[in-house]
Amino acid sequence: MTRSQLKWVLLGTLGLFLAGCLGGSARPPEDRYYYLPESKPDTQLSVPILNGTLGVARLEADGQRADRPLLYISEERPFEVNKYHYRYWIDSPTVLVQNTIYHYLNKAGFAKSVVRFDPGAQVDYILRGRLLEFERFVGHTKDQVVVGFEIEITRATGEILIPTKVYRIRLDSERAGSSDETIHKSVIVFDQALRTLLKQFVVANQ
Repeated sequence: MTRSQLKWVLLGTLGLFLAGCLGGSARPPEDRYYYLPESKPDTQLSVPILNGTLGVARLEADGQRADRPLLYISEERPFEVNKYHYRYWIDSPTVLVQNTIYHYLNKAGFAKSVVRFDPGAQVDYILRGRLLEFERFVGHTKDQVVVGFEIEITRATGEILIPTKVYRIRLDSERAGSSDETIHKSVIVFDQALRTLLKQFVVANQ
């Protein structure tokens, strides 16, 4: 075989090798984004609890729970909080939960008027809080959604009207045939958990 023929054989072999590598390489996973449904109240008040405008402030949270990646805790490592790769909330959970509280209390008729609170807004009352838990618990035999927050309501002057109280809940979350469907079902349970806690809040303050 001449040197020229050997060169073309080597080039052809290299081409087949590269084609095989490119053709056999797996596509990288796609990023997926999730938002919470607009919660409908489980109770409707005939008379508002607050006779004025309530501003719902964005909740505070630690660094992990204020970030957009979905979080999970495994049964093997119950004190370790992990981030899902390629799976994100559409916005920070602190904003998503703020919106859920706003929509829920507004539709429930908790106050004469309910708005999202921004510093400097003219309101009579302010709801503030902190997001304590907002993650999936992945167990050996079942998964759960864990939600916890503390909230309080003050007058615009700073006087405490409804003292700080912690609300927590765990709800089972169904496992499905694929990871995508499993996470999607969990998002629905996050909404159910928030609605359950907000109903407790409304009933406790009637």
